[in-house]
Amino acid sequence: MDLTTVQSISTALNLIDTKKGNLKRAFQELQSHSSSLTSFTFTWSDLNSYFTSIQSDLILEFSTLQSLESSRTPKPKAKKQKDSCGSDPVPARPELKCLLSGPKKGLRFMLSWLTRLKTRQTRV
Repeated sequence: MDLTTVQSISTALNLIDTKKGNLKRAFQELQSHSSSLTSFTFTWSDLNSYFTSIQSDLILEFSTLQSLESSRTPKPKAKKQKDSCGSDPVPARPELKCLLSGPKKGLRFMLSWLTRLKTRQTRV
């Protein structure tokens, strides 16, 4: 997990108390209108204990995640393997790389090779 993800999770966890305060105010406003609702039986303490339980679980999971991330050792980089041409790997197509790095390298040779290839394909 990259540092920005860890920081964004940490920031979100730190905002839980502020968001719970906003929710409490909204709940109190809703409760003030509860006389018109016949089955409104929730109390703030019920919701608050529920949110506190979830917050504790999230903080515990985040702490576990952080300790796993910090204890994870960097994997050794894979040893570079040589491609079929015998040179270091590059993101280029191997057949073109061989063509350009072989004894007949050069743009003119590559163009003539592509022309021959195209001619063969049109004959078939």
